[in-house]
Amino acid sequence: MILPPDKREEYEERAAIMEYCGGMPRREAENEAWRLVLESMKEQLEIFGR
Repeated sequence: MILPPDKREEYEERAAIMEYCGGMPRREAENEAWRLVLESMKEQLEIFGR
């Protein structure tokens, strides 16, 4: 899936924080960041009625 630039930045930032500050293994941090970004995108679409 191709993410818009702002969502790609959000994904990378979340993954980095969870990995470096939270001590998560890289793969786990990336998976959780992906889930959170997709969830936020879904919520935004629901707000706009799509």
